[in-house]
Amino acid sequence: MDISITISSLELKNPTILASGIMGEDAGSMLRMIKSNAGAVVTKSIGMKARSGYPNPTVVELEHGILNAMGLPNPGIESFEDELKLLRKSVKNTPIIGSVFGEDTNEFVELSVIMQDY
Repeated sequence: MDISITISSLELKNPTILASGIMGEDAGSMLRMIKSNAGAVVTKSIGMKARSGYPNPTVVELEHGILNAMGLPNPGIESFEDELKLLRKSVKNTPIIGSVFGEDTNEFVELSVIMQDY
């Protein structure tokens, strides 16, 4: 059965996409998701500089649910280049979608351009 899908110019073999988060932190974990047949993967959100995030606990149980606030820990865009190059060597047909965060519009644009180059 063909369950491929096209979203704008992005062609996926199936509609499953790994969301941004801890499984998109390094090439090895993203590759495992691709080998598990994900249609695409989204990287962990990456900022301009390395960030350690919030101290534990980052998940807190509240009266009406759970709050998850990790504080966007990440290695920074320059350090993330090696992970993406390693992943790109192993993956040819599965889209890798970069997730970035910035302090202002200019930083978002700069990060997006760098991520696209990677």
